[in-house]
Amino acid sequence: MERIGLLVWRLNSIVERLQSFIERLQSFVERLQTFIERLQSFVERLQSFVERFQTFVERLQSFVERLQTFVERFLVTIRSGWMSYCTVARCPPLSSYIF
Repeated sequence: MERIGLLVWRLNSIVERLQSFIERLQSFVERLQTFIERLQSFVERLQSFVERFQTFVERLQSFVERLQTFVERFLVTIRSGWMSYCTVARCPPLSSYIF
């Protein structure tokens, strides 16, 4: 009888430790799920930021290309106007005015 009591006590002890382990494991799983949800939210926000940044970069590239075209055309216009004026006025070369 005493052996049965000791066996029951040991089994109860094992069951209590298993229950404690299961509770800690459940707590860990809950925290892990919370972490995963937050990580997913962060990834979604990061993806949104990257998409907006890519759009910004594309628009900036387009602006730079248009600005470059404008500057090139502007310089051609100035040079051709200078050349037209200087054929009459005998001016020094345009390069002498640009540093």
